Amino acid sequence: MRYVFPVLMVLAALLACKGKKGEQPAPSASQAMIAPSAGEAMPAPSASVALTDEQAAKVPVKEDFEQQAKKTVAPDNLTQQVDSIEKEIKSDQQ
Repeated sequence: MRYVFPVLMVLAALLACKGKKGEQPAPSASQAMIAPSAGEAMPAPSASVALTDEQAAKVPVKEDFEQQAKKTVAPDNLTQQVDSIEKEIKSDQQ
């Protein structure tokens, strides 16, 4: 029973990201700093990243996924949902 909430959160996160496969995410700060071009100087590290109100509103929070998880995951299909998540994670890693 203690694994239900983490499984629901993983399921909700995967379902939320499922529709965005065609989009290429912007490189993170760590990825951008790994291989700078030859003539380009390394950017100065910043202490924090400030988000505008519009950007902050787009960041998903757990409440965004709870309703969807309540509709799709039930005790009788929990094992099936976990197996599905594991398959999706394995396919994403390959």
